[in-house]
Amino acid sequence: MFPQPGTHDGITATHTVDPDYHVSDADNFTYAPTTKAQNSCMEVVTAYWNSGNEIWAWDWCGAGGPAKTVAVDADFKAKYTKPSGGELAYSVQLARDPGSGNSWSSYLYNYRSAQWELLYRQSGQDQSGLDHGWDMFEIYASVNPSTGTGYYCTEARNTVFDSSAIELRHNGTWKPASPSDSPWTEDNPSGQDFLCPQLNFIQAGADDHWTVRQ
Repeated sequence: MFPQPGTHDGITATHTVDPDYHVSDADNFTYAPTTKAQNSCMEVVTAYWNSGNEIWAWDWCGAGGPAKTVAVDADFKAKYTKPSGGELAYSVQLARDPGSGNSWSSYLYNYRSAQWELLYRQSGQDQSGLDHGWDMFEIYASVNPSTGTGYYCTEARNTVFDSSAIELRHNGTWKPASPSDSPWTEDNPSGQDFLCPQLNFIQAGADDHWTVRQ
């Protein structure tokens, strides 16, 4: 879903994470769920790649790339995850800081201490070139010649990619994302277009909850 220009200065969501999903090929990346607010200086990514599973704060106002990474290890699971529908999930928030300038902070919710913890802060000009935000499923995949599908299609066969409780902050108030401010990019995505025909895209809520699974 794409939060539209002028509708928000913050976004929060609860994202599933699967420590058992292992990417084998160096050219393959699964960024899902991944979220960014309009004009925000970072995107917070659930990143699966062959160097491991991590949470990234991707810098859109500086040098670019993952400026802060957190490994999805035992410590991460103990502090930042909770059970969610049979999966593990963590909560993330991006918000524009008070005052002048385009300064943004991103946070992870620490369930052990019951408080938001700063992940990454940055200010400047958003270099994404897009006038909207997003909370979405994203892949960079190559085809396994033995199956004719993306490598991730087999490797993530049991992985659920889910983003729930998506809310936008507007005029100081957090409200669930809705069709009026956060339209779906597509009404009926096809798994075939993502190199995995058995992939299902489920609109689990009125634009504030989506699931992608096989």
